[in-house]
Amino acid sequence: MYRNLLYCAFLLWGISLVAAALSPGLPAEPTGDAPRRPVTANADKAAPRPLIGYAINLHNVRDIQPHLDAIDELADMGIDSLQVLTPVFQTNGASTRIVFDPDQAPANQDIIRVLRRAKERGMTTALMPTVLFHRPRGNEWRGKIAPDEWDAWWKSYRQVINVFVDVANEAQADMLCVGSELVSTEAQTDRWVALIAHVRQRYAGRLYYSTVWNSYHKPQFWSHLDMIGICAYFDLTVGADSAIPDAPFLARRWRDIRELLLAYARQQQRPPPPQRPILFTEVGYPSLPWALREPYNYILKPGVAARHDVQAMGLGSFLAAWGDLLRPKQPAAEKESPLAGAFFYSWEPRGTGDARDYGYGIKGKPALSVLRKWLKPPNVKPDVSPVSLIGASTNPRDGAGE
Repeated sequence: MYRNLLYCAFLLWGISLVAAALSPGLPAEPTGDAPRRPVTANADKAAPRPLIGYAINLHNVRDIQPHLDAIDELADMGIDSLQVLTPVFQTNGASTRIVFDPDQAPANQDIIRVLRRAKERGMTTALMPTVLFHRPRGNEWRGKIAPDEWDAWWKSYRQVINVFVDVANEAQADMLCVGSELVSTEAQTDRWVALIAHVRQRYAGRLYYSTVWNSYHKPQFWSHLDMIGICAYFDLTVGADSAIPDAPFLARRWRDIRELLLAYARQQQRPPPPQRPILFTEVGYPSLPWALREPYNYILKPGVAARHDVQAMGLGSFLAAWGDLLRPKQPAAEKESPLAGAFFYSWEPRGTGDARDYGYGIKGKPALSVLRKWLKPPNVKPDVSPVSLIGASTNPRDGAGE
């Protein structure tokens, strides 16, 4: 009997050794800031082509279905990438605590649904959290954050980013923005480098930061990211005699901006890759008379009429200036490209295009015709000269109903 018991004991011991050798083991449940294994699906950071994307803003969203439908609209039109913007909140610029507000932002699972739908349509996906204020003081905005205690603010911000890392991982998002227009923090290089390194331990996709158009030269942490993210709300009227310059002037203005940006990108070299390509995180124009001078200013003034034609001129001038890099005839490897792509801002699922639609959406507006014209398949030879794109329409109602 003892021999049989001894035999069974050795048999069970042998089986346990084999099982231990074959089992991958279960990772410990991470807590706090403990690193999590990045998703392997995003391990390949190479992009086959510059992104031609659109941004959607998930803010004050109650019904996610129109945004899911919008992804189909964009994909059918030829847009190949989607950037999801969604907010977190602090009380004002002096606050040290950042919170999620379920009354003004969608649930994480809804964000994941939107990102997954875009993946199903073959899109490259990006997630961009943005900090907003519940009760700003005066003209405060996220670029003017000045907390009472920076250490406390950064601790809270890291906790917020951890949540978005988890969302990006679950949605298999290809890209994650670690910050948007946090101008007052950009000089804190060590803190940004530490945060970026922390995120890379948990997330394997490409990382970027989005700075404002007149601040792109200030951050000293670009070499730790994969792209130089810039909101392209440049003043296109500098040196002009009018708030609505003609097509040749806009072409010259964009040419000057392009030379400056590409020269700056060439300076940001740290292999691999040899340079940090530029990613336009937001390119958009409201349907307002001052859209070419202040593209970021969407605040309607009393008595001002919508100007859909000005919006179309802005979008057309951008496409004319950057189109050869966005859709190169012979795509180069990402490491050789100075432009990672552009996200147009923003697709409004409920846009009407009527005389009261002053926003950035282009549904039913002439700008939609401009974009569709430019997006025609490569075997079609549309007229995409600067003048044809920029001067595509001067009628505010042209293109309505598309």
